[in-house]
Amino acid sequence: MSKPLGSYVVSINRLSKNLLKILMVIPKSCLSIAYLCIGLALIRSVNECRDGYLSLRWPNEVLCGESLMFKYTLDDVRFSNDYGEITLTLIIYEDTLASIPNLRDVQEFIARFELILSNILNDLREGLRFKYIQEYMRNLTLLGEEVLITLRDGSKISGEVLGLKLDGSLVLLRNNKVEYVDPLKVKSIETIWP
Repeated sequence: MSKPLGSYVVSINRLSKNLLKILMVIPKSCLSIAYLCIGLALIRSVNECRDGYLSLRWPNEVLCGESLMFKYTLDDVRFSNDYGEITLTLIIYEDTLASIPNLRDVQEFIARFELILSNILNDLREGLRFKYIQEYMRNLTLLGEEVLITLRDGSKISGEVLGLKLDGSLVLLRNNKVEYVDPLKVKSIETIWP
């Protein structure tokens, strides 16, 4: 796979009313942070149409209050040289789009999301990561909470959430040591103590 020209979002296919498949080409060096930035692109897309506070539940959920608005999952990654082709599934939860009063239709939301995500991915490719980590941290719901993380390999890790590294890894305090969890290795996360 050669370096992509133009948009890093190759295609967004609407599978049903509430399900999208997103094919992107992402530089290998920023795959984990790009995964998190999908949540930022969703928040920005919604905030262009409505006021209100949305938050991010690391690594792949967007919340409005306690209600889940969006969840995205990694389905497939293939690498060739420095670029990876990544397929994500985006789930839009019931009533999410209806809660955005200035939105005319789903296609308008998808177009806005695609433009915002493409701009973020271009910035990441150029090395601009810190501003996105800062923005993510401002919207992160888990800071200071004790969490239990189940990894894709079935192992579990728990600790207090301290923040994020520049690559998008969650920083945990566990047994008086700092540990890092790559968002791409996470199957699920739950809060065990607020």
